[in-house]
Amino acid sequence: MADDQVKIRHTFYKKPMASKATLRSDTAYPESQVKAIMVQEVLRRLRNCSPDCTWEERGEHLTEFARSLRASGHGEKFRREVFGKAVKRFKGELRDHQAGRRDLYRTREERIKVREENGGKSTSDSWFKEAKTKGGKPVTSVFKIPYTGGRLKESVQEALDDWNRPKGIRVKVQEGGGVKLKDELVRQDPFPRLSCGRERCPLGQECRERCYQDHVNYKMECVECERDRTTGGGMKYEYYGESSRGCYERYEGHIEAYRGGEGTEKGFMWNHAKEVHEGRKDLSFRMVRLSTSKDPMRRVLEESVRINQVKRERQVCLMNTKSEYFGLQVVRPNYGVD
Repeated sequence: MADDQVKIRHTFYKKPMASKATLRSDTAYPESQVKAIMVQEVLRRLRNCSPDCTWEERGEHLTEFARSLRASGHGEKFRREVFGKAVKRFKGELRDHQAGRRDLYRTREERIKVREENGGKSTSDSWFKEAKTKGGKPVTSVFKIPYTGGRLKESVQEALDDWNRPKGIRVKVQEGGGVKLKDELVRQDPFPRLSCGRERCPLGQECRERCYQDHVNYKMECVECERDRTTGGGMKYEYYGESSRGCYERYEGHIEAYRGGEGTEKGFMWNHAKEVHEGRKDLSFRMVRLSTSKDPMRRVLEESVRINQVKRERQVCLMNTKSEYFGLQVVRPNYGVD
């Protein structure tokens, strides 16, 4: 470099008062989204260093960020995957920059041009089309499941990969978010009434004007069996269900089926009365509202998960039917050529 030339070098900078922690491992975000965010954080530190910076200098920033990940609860395996993926991607970008094939720091106009060449900015209906399968092929549809910390997502994805699906169909499993912190701390109505005023409200003192809310998962218990269990032992009988209607309407439907005319009784209440209480029609059942979700598949999956969890408890007997007891049945169509 000539004496009259000036070269400006830059490196990653973080304000001293900035938080030392990062996104916690027990956040409500899906694990895949947390991993993608952390990869971008590593890339941000690498890209903010001059291309001619040494890896020792870049390593100081990455070491500090690794400490933040560890302090936020992320394990060694997670950190290894994040740093490995980010460093590999950055090295490819750095090679292209040094070879003159692609600038490491593109202008806004260049980014917009590249985005338009790839089909434009993704929307809520087409964002998944940018995703790729393990084989590098574009995804054609998305299957949404409730949040389980990645466990259910992996098993469902494996099942879909083994599925004998039509040619060209590639499904991506998307895990929903968990319970948000604001939903636990903030209530839309901070002073609700303790009761809705209905004489036959199934939620009782726990109603708080929520028995009318639709799209619910709920649990029902036999009051008499619960009373006998607390006084002299015995089994606890529970039923788990879901409905697009509210708790009050669903409860009335169960009661109508249980106390129908002679020979028309049906439902889990009547089956429980015949098996345990000699066919009595004066039993009482308590209802508990567990959660709400407008997604029907999410409600069905939550019901199946709760049923399978209760199966392991020795002191609880399920009142669900055989089809509900054995969990969600997934139909796998086979497409053959005659």
